[in-house]
Amino acid sequence: MRILDDHGRLFGIINVIDLLAVLFALAVVVAGVALVFSGGSTEQPDLGTRYVTLDLGKQPGYVTERVSTGDVAPATNGPGNLTITDVYVTPAGDGTSTVTVRALVSGELQQGDRDRPVFRFGGSPLILGREVTVETADYRATGTVTALEREGDTLDVSTTEVVVSTMMPADIAATVSVGDEYRANGRTLATVESKTVYPTDDPTDHRVHLGLSLRTISSQGRPQFGGQEIGLGRSIDVPIGPYDVNGQVTHMGRTSLLGDVTSTTVVLELSNVAPERAANIRAGLTETVGDTQYAEIVSVRSEPSEVVLTSDDGNISLHEHPRNLDLYLTVELRTRQRESGLRFHGAPVRLNERVVLDFDFLTVRGVLIEVRQ
Repeated sequence: MRILDDHGRLFGIINVIDLLAVLFALAVVVAGVALVFSGGSTEQPDLGTRYVTLDLGKQPGYVTERVSTGDVAPATNGPGNLTITDVYVTPAGDGTSTVTVRALVSGELQQGDRDRPVFRFGGSPLILGREVTVETADYRATGTVTALEREGDTLDVSTTEVVVSTMMPADIAATVSVGDEYRANGRTLATVESKTVYPTDDPTDHRVHLGLSLRTISSQGRPQFGGQEIGLGRSIDVPIGPYDVNGQVTHMGRTSLLGDVTSTTVVLELSNVAPERAANIRAGLTETVGDTQYAEIVSVRSEPSEVVLTSDDGNISLHEHPRNLDLYLTVELRTRQRESGLRFHGAPVRLNERVVLDFDFLTVRGVLIEVRQ
């Protein structure tokens, strides 16, 4: 049998042109079915990576202790995942901590306007200010993108040295020691490098100056700790061991007070002192805080106090007080010499100003009338 007969039919059954039309229609149907079941495209998305810094804000302790490097969170909508590469935690009070993480994000690259690629994660562009949810098998936290870069798996963390001035109850101040630390997530975030304690008018309270080395994170070129910028005059709150340091930054770039420790001899005047009180003020008394001696009375000189009397006829006269005394104390002080002058108990040494000395059982308030170098 011939393949084509005299009428152009294939094997005498169907016209060749009709057969070609049927085959074309069938090909179109098959291609359409393939397109539907392939989701509309056979192309695979282009994948890329970016490094982001996420500010997770304040988190409770049960979340903070679980956030760690190596945690992986899949994208909730679309290809890719997020892997934490660095963690920074600082105290925020009330049992919470401020948490910042650095993460490697795998996402989808798409062509954007002006031929600029758009990096998408979880179905949306990954841009500054966007909120991203990190959800693992152990925790869920939402943070804000504060940095977006092509490289860099660590946070901009460094050591900042400061001196913080604060008031503490005397018994609490006695427990503070050089070397005390604040730790979180297995890292040391604050260390006490120096301690200077001064007495105050109230024997139950002390003025404490602590030199601290802080592990701070940089935000726009400025160090931050506990979610707050560190700067001169700014407040800071650091929980260290059994006590909290809540004070004001007085020095930056160092962990010790300015100036050199020196010894200065001064004369203090105490006016109109009752004799029973004057008897307790004697040479040899020392003011000591911890292991540091700040003052010692070298000698005491007394004179009868003077009292102004007015007679019945209006005449004013000066007389010796029958009992009370004026005391003149020669005292050796532990001072600190700074460019601006001498300081005692952290305050400038100035004539005619009051100086308070705490001798445990006795508080003396005298006026500075002479400074002997």
